[in-house]
Amino acid sequence: MRLTLRSLLAYLDDSLDAPEAEELGKKIEESEFARALVHRMRSATRRLRLGAPKLGGKGMGLDPNTVAEYLDYTLAPDRVQDFEQVCLESDVHLAEVAACHQILTNVLAGVADVDVELREKIVRLGTEPATSDDADAADTSLSAREPGIDPNAARSSEVVDEEDDLPDESVLDPSHLSGQAPAVQWPIVAILVAALLLVGLFVLNPFGRREPVVDRSASVAKDGGDAEAKATARQRAKEENTSLNENTSVTPPEQESPDADAGVERQPPDRSAEPSKEVPSSEGGDENSKGSEIQPSEADASVEPRGEQVHAEPDRPAPATPADSNHQEKPTDLLAKMAAADAAKEAEAAGAETKKLELPADPTIAKLTSADQPLGRWDDQEETYFRVPPLSMLEAGDRVIALPLTRPQLLIPNSPPLQWTLVGPARMEFPSDASRQPYRFRLISGRTVWVRHGEAPASWEVKAGGRVFRLTMEAPTTKVAIAIHQAVPTGIDPAQAERHVGVEILAVDGPLDVTVEGGKPVEVVDGQVYWKIDAEPPRLAPVEELPDWIESTSMTQLERGAVEEVVRSLALGRPMLLALHELADHRRVEVRSLAVESLISAGEFWPLVDSLGDRKMKAYWSRQLEAVRTAICEDPAYAEKLRRVLQQRRGEEGKELYRMLWGYTNEQLQEGADRELVTYLESDSLDLRVVAFNTLHRITGTTFLYRPDRSPKTQRVPIRKWRHAASEGKIRHSRSPRPTWIEGLEGQTVTPEE
Repeated sequence: MRLTLRSLLAYLDDSLDAPEAEELGKKIEESEFARALVHRMRSATRRLRLGAPKLGGKGMGLDPNTVAEYLDYTLAPDRVQDFEQVCLESDVHLAEVAACHQILTNVLAGVADVDVELREKIVRLGTEPATSDDADAADTSLSAREPGIDPNAARSSEVVDEEDDLPDESVLDPSHLSGQAPAVQWPIVAILVAALLLVGLFVLNPFGRREPVVDRSASVAKDGGDAEAKATARQRAKEENTSLNENTSVTPPEQESPDADAGVERQPPDRSAEPSKEVPSSEGGDENSKGSEIQPSEADASVEPRGEQVHAEPDRPAPATPADSNHQEKPTDLLAKMAAADAAKEAEAAGAETKKLELPADPTIAKLTSADQPLGRWDDQEETYFRVPPLSMLEAGDRVIALPLTRPQLLIPNSPPLQWTLVGPARMEFPSDASRQPYRFRLISGRTVWVRHGEAPASWEVKAGGRVFRLTMEAPTTKVAIAIHQAVPTGIDPAQAERHVGVEILAVDGPLDVTVEGGKPVEVVDGQVYWKIDAEPPRLAPVEELPDWIESTSMTQLERGAVEEVVRSLALGRPMLLALHELADHRRVEVRSLAVESLISAGEFWPLVDSLGDRKMKAYWSRQLEAVRTAICEDPAYAEKLRRVLQQRRGEEGKELYRMLWGYTNEQLQEGADRELVTYLESDSLDLRVVAFNTLHRITGTTFLYRPDRSPKTQRVPIRKWRHAASEGKIRHSRSPRPTWIEGLEGQTVTPEE
């Protein structure tokens, strides 16, 4: 059983089985840290003046939900380590977790002790006859009528007499709750007020159309100019108001009561009919008949008479009725004309498309299938990388990057499909002509693994080191590993030197044919590696053991935790480089180092300078310097950018730092570079000591127990040894400073016939 904080809590609370408890007890006895942690937990939970996190706290360790999820084993695995780190650094959080775990253990392990008499009374609550409740209610009402008697007090006294065995706080007397009666009466008052308001609205009918009717009648009376018309208008308004109030339950208040002949007018209107003949017809209608005519179709009846009345007003423009207009004919004619125009355009476009370049209809090439492995895509407008969302498609012209210690996977939905895994740090590009067949990819730097499935033969092209390699696979399953190696001659400025480029193609599973720029195909069988170095002829070499990076990336526990933290911080829609710059100041040094290495692979060197001047990063200096040497060898633009950054941040020291990163040949060392490097070991600048010592160690392979993070005044003996080695000319390369991938091919390669 593993010794973790959870298992330690379970051990202290006796919630483990006997064999597990015995095994864990031995591990605690053997671990000094575990014994100290046990003592801290016990003392922290017993401290009376120790504070506790707030109930409304937020963040890791402060949120009560986080503590609950951790104890319930539902906290996300990527957050467990951070939470435990917070608990180990704070006695408050450690005591909180330990106390909560102890309480939960006691509650869940034991059985609730309930009094037998109380249990029987609770059971009888649901089986008592209804008459007993009525009798209690009657007694309460009678006691309430008598002056000086409080019914609530009587009820509470009876309860207390019957349940003397219960504690005082188990009986809650409503009469002692101040403000409870107004809280109960307030909803009733609100409901009554709302009901009165609704009744008033229905009676007064403020949203009705009585005013327009009166106005129309007044306008008619004004046009007629006689008193009889005015009287008729008043009588008509009175009848409409009466009918509207009587039919309120049938007709909504916002709709107007139609005329008696509204049911006839719902049919297609006759153009020869005059509106003036239909207006007085409503006066002879019955009110009951009006209500019955509204029920079948209220919407139609409320629209057409309104149009007739508006049309009768002389000072308003009368809108055209549906029958008098071409409202249904004009859209039909317009749609027909649009359809004819679209057909003509499609016919013209069909003839023009044949003259265009023959490109596939779908420009997408690959799909990102790994959700937990980040992949960055370069944005030309923002000039930075953004994380590619999972299951997103990549198109021709996209340039992507895989960060160190990551393995994002892409799926090429071709026939047959191809699974592409980038082994970070790596950069690749889909050229503008990548969508043509066969697909072409450009591997800028790094390594990749291809896995192909399918019966039919398939070919893909990869551009690496300025050359195009066509890989043809005929086996149903073929696995290929491809790596590009670039090196600059030692002692020459990488921003101006010519590079040696080597392309490595390893047949992991299944044979394949490799063709370089139209040459003859070379068959590569299982266990063989195909090499193409500069302009030399291709070579075949046997492989005794496959590299580890083909199947997985070897990582320590700290590195795995750093990768999880970096992946979690790379949010979608946010620049990746900005998030990495923020992680370069992370409290955990392993996360900080991984962020610095990731920025180096993307061509960002500002955090590197800060890291070389930080003593906390001493365990990662060699890795970061190796990463920066690889980066400036892969891209001359990176080398030039590094030179500018070092000069801006360190001035004249920046030039010396940049020069040491080139490396030295034996001739240059003999000319005095060795003594200059030893002089840098005594510098007050931490940057110079770190880079100088790393360079000397790469040349000689020894350290003389020198520590660049310590003051030179405390390291007189190691410095004296380095001086002695320089004076005797022992600071030299034991072999030619050539890349290892070139030296490994000498003496065991075979040049195939072309």
